[in-house]
Amino acid sequence: RMLSPTVAKGDAKIIATGFDTLMESAKTDPTLQQALPMLAMARGLAKPDGDKLVWAIASTPDGGVTINGMQFGAPGGRPGHKPVQ
Repeated sequence: RMLSPTVAKGDAKIIATGFDTLMESAKTDPTLQQALPMLAMARGLAKPDGDKLVWAIASTPDGGVTINGMQFGAPGGRPGHKPVQ
């Protein structure tokens, strides 16, 4: 949620099945090939849970983001972004 025009806070949990099948399809589908680098990065950040992949995304008090507990991006967030007080 946006607390102001420059301050965001939130949490999300994304669960996917069939992700590896999607990646395999993308290798041969010209309309999906551009997405392969992003799919590979997303796959690397995912936490396996049986046949599912899970991404727990959370904002941090310093304006950053964690994905499955791993800090993502530069500490302090992006330029012009104010941390949540």
